[in-house]
Amino acid sequence: AERELELAEQTLERSGEATAPRRAALASQRADLLSLRGQLEPAVAEARRAIALRETAYDGPQRELAHARNQLGVLLARSGQVEEPSALHTRALADAVVVVGEAHALTVESLVGLADAEMAAGHAQTAVRRLERAVDAHAMARRRSASGLRRATVELVDPSPRLAAALLEVGEERRAWEVLEASRARFLVELLEATRTRVLDPELAERERELRRDLTARRNRVEALRRTLATVGGESLSADGGPGSSADPDRSGSGGDGPSSLESESRELAALERAWSALQAELAALEPMADVEGATLSSVLAALEDGSAMLGWLDVESRGGAWPTWVWLLRSDGTLTWARGAEAAPIDALRAEMAGATSSVFGASPERVAPLQREVYRARVAPVAAQLDGVSRLI
Repeated sequence: AERELELAEQTLERSGEATAPRRAALASQRADLLSLRGQLEPAVAEARRAIALRETAYDGPQRELAHARNQLGVLLARSGQVEEPSALHTRALADAVVVVGEAHALTVESLVGLADAEMAAGHAQTAVRRLERAVDAHAMARRRSASGLRRATVELVDPSPRLAAALLEVGEERRAWEVLEASRARFLVELLEATRTRVLDPELAERERELRRDLTARRNRVEALRRTLATVGGESLSADGGPGSSADPDRSGSGGDGPSSLESESRELAALERAWSALQAELAALEPMADVEGATLSSVLAALEDGSAMLGWLDVESRGGAWPTWVWLLRSDGTLTWARGAEAAPIDALRAEMAGATSSVFGASPERVAPLQREVYRARVAPVAAQLDGVSRLI
């Protein structure tokens, strides 16, 4: 990846087409690569450069700029900062809603980043409200992004584990379990019953594409007029009433680029934005939340045999250190226990060893498996071990 990125940068410079947006895209990729290497300080510098390049190219809301702000917010959160990440994600969210609407991965990404910052600042209740909105937007985005098997496997960051973890911080343990269960159930049912999913009506999809295109073009036009008027207005201060002077306001510049044109274009833009909001509401009504619901605690308890229990855990991708790992235990007597677990657990390594053992005539190697088993037990079972007394069957 490092070599390919360097080659792309060299090729772009030699091509003579190193525009600000193209250089910004490479800077964002460089920031990602440095972040993977654990080099946060240079990664932050590259992310800031990407934002600066985007802003010089176009000063209005744009998808790529919103994503770049989210990227910088995540990097700063990883370095322990709180205030600036919150401000970056707030700006990204405002732009995302304007540019792509509520039901989009970029909006979910912005909400999740903002919730991360709020959790790091100790505002769990605010994070809960933010993540509830993210879960709704995520469900709608998945239903809108694809159909059938593609929808069931579409790669969108699911905010449900974060919502469950935030609910635990405010003491809503049973709701946290059901939010997590609903997320798993939604994925499984959509995967198993993919052929029953509906596809977005082609006419509505075309209307959305056309309206988004017109909205972007009109927004670009308004921003260009504003920049032109700002430049011409500054140059006309020394004029004495000729074209472009303050004495002839409607002829600032040429080709109908004066204040009256800006006012007209702004009215058209406002009308398009209203039409966009109305269409989004129409689509939301036609494609409601998925009907799939997770099992309730009562239904699971009814299915558990006496003396049995279910064990699981909740992992959230930690980008700023605000999300702990949780272990949960649900007993057949109705007791639900949540406890903090250890993040580092060699679960994948243990699975690999056990999978290899099934295809080997010699079985699993005790020397390799036993230490892994002990470490997984310490991290993911020991926190609730005291509640396992009397349990004869563990799921």
